[in-house]
Amino acid sequence: MNLIWLEDDLAIWPDVPQSELGKQLQNGQFGHCLWLTDDAASSTSSSTGQCAVVLFPAVTEPNDNAVASFAEVIAAITLPDVSQPMLIASPSHNLLGVWLACHLMQQGAAPVHAVARVRATCEQCFVEDGWDQFVYDVLYQLQA
Repeated sequence: MNLIWLEDDLAIWPDVPQSELGKQLQNGQFGHCLWLTDDAASSTSSSTGQCAVVLFPAVTEPNDNAVASFAEVIAAITLPDVSQPMLIASPSHNLLGVWLACHLMQQGAAPVHAVARVRATCEQCFVEDGWDQFVYDVLYQLQA
C-alpha cells in the first residue's frame, strides 16, 4: 500500500488496485473517499461503493479535445467538509496527478508550482507521452 499523506486530513493513493480499495476503507481510517477513474465499469463495482466516484472521459492520448471535458469534471468536484481524513484514490497516476495539481492550484499554488509539487510527491505522474502538457492545459482552462 502506497498511501501518500499530503496533509493531516488528506491522503492520496495512486495506482491502487480496485480490489484493495475496499479493504483499506473497512478499517475506518477515512471519513470520505473519492475514486477517480475513466473506466465506467469500475465505477459500479462493490469495492468502490464506499467512495464517491468521479468518472473522467477516457483519454488514450491527451489532446486539445479532451482539455475542456477534463476541466469540467475537475471543476465539478467539491471536497466535503468532514472531520475524518479523506482518501483520494485512482488506478491512474495521471488522473490523480491532474486532480492533485488542480487541488493545489485551488489552494493558491501557481500552475507551475502545483505541477512541480505533484511530480515531487508522485514521480509516476505525467511521465506518459502528452500528459505533462495536458495537465498545464487543464490548469489554464480552469483559470480562464
